[in-house]
Amino acid sequence: MFRKERHGRVHCYGRTMTPSILKKNQEVAAIQKATNVKINGMEKKIQTYEAMMKLLIKERNPNLNDNAIEHMMSCIFGKE
Repeated sequence: MFRKERHGRVHCYGRTMTPSILKKNQEVAAIQKATNVKINGMEKKIQTYEAMMKLLIKERNPNLNDNAIEHMMSCIFGKE
């Protein structure tokens, strides 16, 4: 009743695609999408933390201009 999966036609995908390869590709795409959503959420959090740090630096040192604060932040995060 069960036999080895053979290459055949999967509609709209051609002759070399098998159902198991198609399923695997769909699972990989779903995992990549979920990972991208998590990464985007982390990027937003980091941007929020950077804004909070800039605000705290500005409150502690009101005489610093924005360029000096940006330079400090780039030194802290190693962006130079």
